[in-house]
Amino acid sequence: MSDQHVAASDFYRLDDLLTDAEREVRDRVRAFCDKEVTPIINDYWDRAEFPFELVPKLAALNLAGGTNGDVGIWHETYLVKAGQYETIYGAMPLFGLATAGANVPIARRPCGRTPT
Repeated sequence: MSDQHVAASDFYRLDDLLTDAEREVRDRVRAFCDKEVTPIINDYWDRAEFPFELVPKLAALNLAGGTNGDVGIWHETYLVKAGQYETIYGAMPLFGLATAGANVPIARRPCGRTPT
């Protein structure tokens, strides 16, 4: 990816906030979209269809999910005290939204509510 391409659209200089690894992910996704998505997406839009053939190609980018092949999950619990919240993100990459708070590994345990 050329620096000129990024500079032409980065009015807020967000690129300066990215690490080299984050820039690599951005560039990889942009190249994928340029090659695989842009040439076909308008036809799918016009037909109101989803390009399912892109799913394995998206999976091959390995952007969301853990090392075991699971796709990232998002879950909000509902048994919380008023004014509080809890959100659990499973298999979230350690960049982007994951940097907004602490990263605490999730241990597997039986489902169910702990008695109060």
